[in-house]
Amino acid sequence: MSIGGIKRDSEFYFEDAIFCVENTLVRVPYQTVSEHSHKLLKPFADVSPHGASAMAAPDDQPINLDVSVEEFRQLLKVLFAYRASKDVEGKLPRSVEEWTSVLKLSDMWDMNVIRTFAIQRVSGLKMDPVEKARLAIKYKVSEWLKEAVNDLAKRYNPMTEREVEKLGVKVVLKIAEVRERLVAVSSPWPGTNRGVFGHTTATLSVGRRTAGHLDFSTEIECVFGDLSELGFPGPEKKKKKSKKSKHMKQHDE
Repeated sequence: MSIGGIKRDSEFYFEDAIFCVENTLVRVPYQTVSEHSHKLLKPFADVSPHGASAMAAPDDQPINLDVSVEEFRQLLKVLFAYRASKDVEGKLPRSVEEWTSVLKLSDMWDMNVIRTFAIQRVSGLKMDPVEKARLAIKYKVSEWLKEAVNDLAKRYNPMTEREVEKLGVKVVLKIAEVRERLVAVSSPWPGTNRGVFGHTTATLSVGRRTAGHLDFSTEIECVFGDLSELGFPGPEKKKKKSKKSKHMKQHDE
């Protein structure tokens, strides 16, 4: 495109994308967004059939986004950090809530690289196991679900009514099943190194539940099994090679 004989450089002329988020205008370089999501910029393509060269829009023609401005700011922090060549660690989101906003929007707009990055960052932060399980189910992060259920299985307190509301009855029943998979361990007769007549005894007692030292990973795998029933993507099935009939083989020859 040229204006009055002056043309735009094909490589170093950048267009802007303008969004309206909660009555706030946000103007960002088109390429910063397009590198990660075409879904977010689809409205621009629908309006302009000429591609990126005509994507810039005036302030009175923004694309409206149905998200909070704070969520969008957190996402933009990460998008700009990915394009920067210097250390921008101090400008990245810090809290679980901020990174959850990045995860939410990257998941919504199919920004797979940013989504993976957000999952990695949240994994390194301390989080309440119930909230971690809720986010794991919502955004389909199986590693978080296993870690959260393991923590909930170890703790002394049972699930509360509020936690049931957060996770749903189906998930809480599975967690309860994992918690109940404690078994009596054989031990020598009290006060001795060996049991009566050389035998050991296994006893159960009523009292405070102490399972903080245990690892329920195997039982979690067994109880939860195929996570596809919770909406998680199932394992990819290998496509069977179609066998050619004798008649078709002869035809090929």
